[in-house]
Amino acid sequence: MDPIGKTIRLGNNELVVIGVMEKVGSVLGQDQDNFVMAPLPVFLGFQGAHTSLIINVKTSTQNFEKAQDQAQLVLRARRHLTGKMEADFFIGTKESYMSLWRTSARRFLPCSSW
Repeated sequence: MDPIGKTIRLGNNELVVIGVMEKVGSVLGQDQDNFVMAPLPVFLGFQGAHTSLIINVKTSTQNFEKAQDQAQLVLRARRHLTGKMEADFFIGTKESYMSLWRTSARRFLPCSSW
């Protein structure tokens, strides 16, 4: 059945499906196909303004550092972080996640596995 235009229930809220993503499957045992994307104001209306959220951004290699800097500036401004105040957010990159995975793998896998 084509889901476009159909209503889905998310908790106590109803949303109209306006698009679907390509099936990805699972990554490291985590299902990547079971999610909902909604405009940020709608999400915050459901969850409240003080909820934790993850924002994924895709950019070209040549614009990566510029996009990362812009995200950092916006987040610092929104959180009223000035000067040398420590960030209360994390900007993850594929390199930082791979480093985390390697560190975790060293703890749980025999050396010959990595």
